[in-house]
Amino acid sequence: MDEQKIETLKKMAHEIDPRINLFEGFAPKKLEGKKGETLFWRQIVNIYGLFADCDRVQVKEKSNLFELFTRYDLIERSEYDDILKFWNDVSELRKWFCHNNDETLFYMSSRKVRIKKYLNNAFVLVSSKPTTIEEISQNDWGILNFNIQSRFDNYLQIIEKALNAWKKSDDLVDLVDEWITIQSKALFSDKELIQNALAEIAEYEKKNNGISNMNTPQLANAFIKQLEVGGFSSKNIEDAMKGNSTQIRSNKEIVQEAIRMSGLI
Repeated sequence: MDEQKIETLKKMAHEIDPRINLFEGFAPKKLEGKKGETLFWRQIVNIYGLFADCDRVQVKEKSNLFELFTRYDLIERSEYDDILKFWNDVSELRKWFCHNNDETLFYMSSRKVRIKKYLNNAFVLVSSKPTTIEEISQNDWGILNFNIQSRFDNYLQIIEKALNAWKKSDDLVDLVDEWITIQSKALFSDKELIQNALAEIAEYEKKNNGISNMNTPQLANAFIKQLEVGGFSSKNIEDAMKGNSTQIRSNKEIVQEAIRMSGLI
């Protein structure tokens, strides 16, 4: 995983606008010294963590960054399709690896079909192809590692292409505005992020206001209920992003500012 390239892309995004957070908080598991099957599953878990947890707005959400890239002609539709297929393959492989695979369940049959299709494409130049994960030999893992790494590299190249086009686009401002709307909705749907932001606010309140009848998780849960009753929404996060256009802030800091600005706690 090219961490130096990722850092370059993060900086490119912030140079366009400080509110464009990409790979923010991404903490991949180390790959150094890993090989074969171990390397493969670590790569799958890392990429899944990026697309599903860290940057769900890139491709997982219905309204996402790559759809925005495509709609404004920053990338080709075929490139967007490649990224969607990459995400779907990674998601299916991760489900197989991390979940109990009871073959008596209805949806397991469709998962087996999708994994067979992935293996068929990965081993396109091999005459005798494995059709299930269990059939993969020790020597085959190198082919699969190359497949995943090359597709991840291609994904990074597509982002770089899009960011370079974004900088020169006549629609730069409209793109930023649409990004803010997309990102605010994604941050609002990230309940774990909101819970962590509220836990830090609760810790601060306990220390500075002498609250002793509740521990931090209890106070944070009370805050969550206050936000729900008060109607806290993605619009609050959008307003917080639009209100600060010059400072680079983490996603957690954006959420915390939105909560404070809402006046609901």
